[in-house]
Amino acid sequence: MLREIAIKSNYEVNLSFINRPDPQMIDLKEMEARVSYKPVNDPMFDANMPVLSIQQISQLLKHEIIWNKVIQNSGKNPEDLHLVIEDDVIIVEDSKDMIHKLFQSNGVFSNEWEILFLGLMSGNNPNESLDIRPTSQEYRLLPCKEAYFIKPKAAFKLKGGMATLRFDTRVYMSYIIATQNILSYYLNKRFTVDTSKYGFVPSTVRVNNQLILNNDAMQLVQHAKKEAKDDSYLVKAKAMYESLEKIQSPNIIHAYAQCHIQAKKYKEALVLLEQAIHLLQIRKGCIGNNSEMVQDMIRIHSYTQSDLPELLAKKSKWLKVDPIQG
Repeated sequence: MLREIAIKSNYEVNLSFINRPDPQMIDLKEMEARVSYKPVNDPMFDANMPVLSIQQISQLLKHEIIWNKVIQNSGKNPEDLHLVIEDDVIIVEDSKDMIHKLFQSNGVFSNEWEILFLGLMSGNNPNESLDIRPTSQEYRLLPCKEAYFIKPKAAFKLKGGMATLRFDTRVYMSYIIATQNILSYYLNKRFTVDTSKYGFVPSTVRVNNQLILNNDAMQLVQHAKKEAKDDSYLVKAKAMYESLEKIQSPNIIHAYAQCHIQAKKYKEALVLLEQAIHLLQIRKGCIGNNSEMVQDMIRIHSYTQSDLPELLAKKSKWLKVDPIQG
């Protein structure tokens, strides 16, 4: 769809798909030399320096390949536009006309920007004319980076910092933009949506995915952190979950399971957690030992102990007395 709109606006369009390196292709020993968690002495960025998963490293390396392609292409035609789009992006349905205006807008593309994000937005005034704004006015840490135009100068700065890997892609781009004086802007109207942050698809790089673009889901997450004082707690949780159930998101089901844990309804929580993990696996979402979903599953089994009678019935090679009597 983007290609068709661009062609109608007299652009020649060339597509390049970056599918590698896949996580299983990455040499972990080689990566050990590049990964460092040494603090950068900035509290906000240091607080957002988790241990990188192999999936996050894969995504970083794919963006590095893209930035290198932009740099290599810069000498051929400086007027070229380079648009980076991740594979879990959808185009906002009512933005088709605005995208057409974007490609026909000499004003937007002639502005002095080095990177221009399509998925950020401040305000929602439909009568507002298309414009760009500095990301620094709203965001020091970018909430998303699923689609962006990039110029060679920004690509050079981003690639230049890749010798050491310490952040995921979103935080890394935020850090380089903040410290390397990249002219970073965003369009005042949202054109793209990162579907993993709504819950339509699971994240393939984050073990603990936050549905920050789905306000209803975030309300359920907040509810799961509250104390369950009476029966009304789960009644409210159920109403919130039922309004989100059709999305079939592992993260939403997990949040609902956490509500049951708070209410000490462990058997019900176990069923929900099994459903969430199964759904995450068949959709090839990212899961690991430090996943909150996995940790909650372990915690549930410590509460339910459904296998305790079976284990107690077995003869121990260590105990010489009846474990129940002794």
